[in-house]
Amino acid sequence: LQPFMPRIEIDIGSIQNSDELLEWYMFDAERMDQAIRHLSQFINTQPDELRTVLLDGLSSMQLRDDIPQWYFAASTDAEQINLLLPLQTEQHPMSIYGLPPNRERIYIIQGDATSEDGFLSLMFNRINTNLNIKVDWMRALFENKAERISAFRSGRIYRKKQIGLDYQACMTFIRRISATLSRAEIPCSLKQAERFITDIRRLTDREWQGLSRYKAIPFMNDIPRHIAIGLAGSGLETPDAILEDYQNAEPLLQGVRISTSNGREYLYPKIASHIIGYLGRIDSSMSRDEALSLGLDPSGLRGRNGIEARYDHILQGSTGVFVKRLDEKTKTYIIDEQQSRDPLPGQDLRLSINIQLQEQCEFALNNWYKLAEQLGTTTPTMTAGLRSGAGRAGMVVMDVSNGEILAMGSSPTYDLSGFNKHYSELIKDPSRPLQDNASIENQHPGSVVKVLVCLAGLTEGVITPNTIIHCPGYMARNSRGQKILRDHAIGELNVVQAIARSSNVFCATVGDKMSAMSVIGWYDRLGLGKKFAADIPWQRPQTLPSPLNIKQVRPREPRWNKYDTWSISIGQFIKISPLEAVTIPALVANGGHVVKPHLTVTKKSHIVETIPFKPHHMQAVRKGMEQAVSGPGGTVPYLKLSGQASGIKVAAKTGTSQWGPVGNKLDHAWLIGYAPADNPKVCFAIFVHSGSSGGRACAGIAKHVLESYYEIYGKNGHRR
Repeated sequence: LQPFMPRIEIDIGSIQNSDELLEWYMFDAERMDQAIRHLSQFINTQPDELRTVLLDGLSSMQLRDDIPQWYFAASTDAEQINLLLPLQTEQHPMSIYGLPPNRERIYIIQGDATSEDGFLSLMFNRINTNLNIKVDWMRALFENKAERISAFRSGRIYRKKQIGLDYQACMTFIRRISATLSRAEIPCSLKQAERFITDIRRLTDREWQGLSRYKAIPFMNDIPRHIAIGLAGSGLETPDAILEDYQNAEPLLQGVRISTSNGREYLYPKIASHIIGYLGRIDSSMSRDEALSLGLDPSGLRGRNGIEARYDHILQGSTGVFVKRLDEKTKTYIIDEQQSRDPLPGQDLRLSINIQLQEQCEFALNNWYKLAEQLGTTTPTMTAGLRSGAGRAGMVVMDVSNGEILAMGSSPTYDLSGFNKHYSELIKDPSRPLQDNASIENQHPGSVVKVLVCLAGLTEGVITPNTIIHCPGYMARNSRGQKILRDHAIGELNVVQAIARSSNVFCATVGDKMSAMSVIGWYDRLGLGKKFAADIPWQRPQTLPSPLNIKQVRPREPRWNKYDTWSISIGQFIKISPLEAVTIPALVANGGHVVKPHLTVTKKSHIVETIPFKPHHMQAVRKGMEQAVSGPGGTVPYLKLSGQASGIKVAAKTGTSQWGPVGNKLDHAWLIGYAPADNPKVCFAIFVHSGSSGGRACAGIAKHVLESYYEIYGKNGHRR
């Protein structure tokens, strides 16, 4: 029965912290019908009788008593399944291995059952040797049951190219490859070479292996150059550095070609995947002539995403061109020096990322709920948000003085080493692991922008550090008496208290006094709503709404009203990413320098603008961010560092933003800040999709990452 029962595996190590695999044989109704149909013919038994035997056997099997109550669902159905599960249900994405495609494999065996040679006869003999099944019996079975089909008809019907291997040619290949390698002191017996061919035959079912039918089948890796050149046949495309010493080498075996690898070796394949990015085949994006004109290997790879794409021209280098022409006098081929060129190697690229801090950043984002549990900050609403958020979170950690990014994490992430193999699964995953949630996830930032609004209001003179604004708990009432723009901070508040307690009324009032265009202008100066980072072109900012573009942004309601100004002043109606938000704490921490975030280490200054803030204005904003952590009524009192970072104070500002339909309570969680509060060196911005509360969901992430930062660099930080 085994041919009708594929073995399925699921890696459950993520649940039990082990390498254990859950394994079983899948035997569904369709496969049972197939088994009964084929086996009844093979052993000359009535199908109904065989079905009874199978059902009796299956019903007699006993299930294990210790099987936990697990539910499995396809990732594409995750959102629907989530609504049916209890709130406390844990969810873990797991990879399934061995699952067959929707249609069965089509076996095409070259040869004739009555022939004494060929692969069919070879297969009969092998089965006879291993299983003691008579060759005549198998030959008769194939003659009576197999369908003869031409290669042309096969390709036309099944829309896939078939690979035919001639028995005599393969035996010639086996003998030659064995002799050639053995002479080169690479032991390879006839049996070993034949085993290579057997493995290749298993790979010829391209779709089953998840490979393109155009991808070469690997026969042997890492063999000496002179052997490779000697064996190479048609399709040879080899760098000149290898070929120059073997101009007259004749191929031993046609159809065999050598391939030099220009891929990547990932020392940390599961870390910084979104930053590094991935490679794609050049021949799928441009013609051969286009590639050669750019100095690229037409059969090679190029960066398609992340740093790989941004700096492909540096990392890639340039292929050489080796041109020969016929000399009319000597009637021999000579090298054309004018048209030929030497290859140029790629250059190294140094990133500002600290791999240890990056790892801890991604760990914290992947485990934000567990970190919140350790702090005791979880709520039922946060628990419900786990399903809706699908684990999406992002964080940027940056040097406050020059914009160098020390870590930029996104959750969920993916494994670069298995990217090509699992690409189809990744693009269908509803949690969108290929999306960089640190630079692409544009969401309402909520109250984190209040820091900038207050600083702008102080600078423009609409308020002073001593200005008191009465906050009754709402901004206004509509014609029906309903409260508009509710506020949990009630009472008489100055700018320090407004930032510490995150007052909606205070900041909406400041924004109203400044005007909408002025508020948007300050956002623009810090890079919000535009591609501001120096070398992160994959970010996709959203246009900030303003009275000038409201018709395009909101065509159904094309008039700007007072409520819109209030909304943008408290972080609603605008959408940004953590990469954009991180410039706000950097501005406060460094005393007024607008820095451009970047990933590469350069000597170039990334200070875009220096704004001459008055010291007492800046001091008021800093004090408000410090009191948000350590003052009375602060919104993030849980952010107290320990370990190597014990005693170091953090300044921060929380954000909780509404999203989705009216009545949706699964707010997004934000947190920005810097440390140390009295001598800032590093700043951060954190986003958790459906985290419900910035002070509760993000505090554990910030605490873990900052403690890791000081454990790596010591109390003096990364700049001495």
